[in-house]
Amino acid sequence: MTGNLAAGRRSFAVRTEPSPSADAADVDEAVAVLGELLGLRRAAAGDAVTHLALPNATNPKFYVPVTHRKAAVASCLAYNGLRPPSIARRRAAVGWGLRFGLVQRMRGTPMTSGTPSGRFAASEGDPRASLVDELARRLGYDELCAATSPRVVDPFWTPTLQLFDRAGSPVGYAKVGWTDLTRTQVTAEADAVTQLAGLPDRSFVSPLAIDRFSWRNTVVSVTAPMPSDVARVTEDDGPFPQALADVAGLDGPVRMAAFGSSGGAAWADRLVDDPGGVPSWAHTLFADAWAMASDQLGASAVLLGRWHGDWVPWNVARTVSQLWVWDWEYSGADRPVGLDAYHWYYQQARIVEGAGVVAALDAACLHGAHHLDSLGVGRETDPVIAAAHVLELAARSVNASRLGAPGAERLLDDLPALCEALVARSRRADPLR
Repeated sequence: MTGNLAAGRRSFAVRTEPSPSADAADVDEAVAVLGELLGLRRAAAGDAVTHLALPNATNPKFYVPVTHRKAAVASCLAYNGLRPPSIARRRAAVGWGLRFGLVQRMRGTPMTSGTPSGRFAASEGDPRASLVDELARRLGYDELCAATSPRVVDPFWTPTLQLFDRAGSPVGYAKVGWTDLTRTQVTAEADAVTQLAGLPDRSFVSPLAIDRFSWRNTVVSVTAPMPSDVARVTEDDGPFPQALADVAGLDGPVRMAAFGSSGGAAWADRLVDDPGGVPSWAHTLFADAWAMASDQLGASAVLLGRWHGDWVPWNVARTVSQLWVWDWEYSGADRPVGLDAYHWYYQQARIVEGAGVVAALDAACLHGAHHLDSLGVGRETDPVIAAAHVLELAARSVNASRLGAPGAERLLDDLPALCEALVARSRRADPLR
């Protein structure tokens, strides 16, 4: 394989979470997107101050809505059980400062918001209408307050607004799909969450879908708030095999079939047939790797069901009595049962520990295979599941490039290593070898 094609480029992880070493330019783009989406700008004399940019507008980590004190306090104190301890402590300090009227002592930049601009400017209708006003109207409130944070703009980033009423009660979360890729993701998650609401009891719950609509060339989905006592889980708590078994059966009973009939194989075929805007080197690399892998994998029998697609500790939480799961943007049908267990360990190694692609894939195989028996999958299927997982990661990179997603060119940095791993793992999976 042509593993030297990405020589000298930066590594860019297949994940929606920001890297601690992200370039400032990546965050600056998020600031620009949120600024245009919410009409956010530094408040001038006479402007109504709606948000406080903390620690400042030059390097904002959090936009606190300050129109109503109770909402401002709640935006900093609610759901801190989901946040890493260091972030939770900082949020709590700000929240208590707001509660006791210390806003004027905080280092922050007063901001105003309102008319969307740039890519979100109105082409028709009332140009002054804001997204938050539209959310309030649709959800039946006179007014809503929205808190949000700039994040690294990778191909999968979807701006997320945490919504509160004036009394500080959580109303829900609004996700905004603003590119071709993220519009698809937000729609996929809304479909999955809607489907979940109509299914029988299972070992996990997800936030209810309460609205979905199109606005200014975006797709917006809104989910209900979670209980106030949800708390983050750790890698060692998961990957929760019973919940994964329930996920696998969401579309009906799992079935044994050839990998060539799986949803991942069909997706790879479509990407090969429709390269779109993918650089020729990347399309050729992926097409060649998939051609070799499909020859080896196609006839392999594997248990197929639904996978969550981003089963990681930061998308799972607990209350005393329930397991909560969200972020279904990557969910897909007819995938090998066990993929989510492998992804749980891959993302821990790749994102949290900063391991390279191959090392993270090895960690996924080493630890993920231990859960196959509890999922009703024979350990002999491990090579097929390992290859299928690499295929999903490579396909995400190619698809992001095809759709022209921001930052997709950096995402392709991992493609040579992924394609090499795909071929190597598919050879191990070949039942005739």
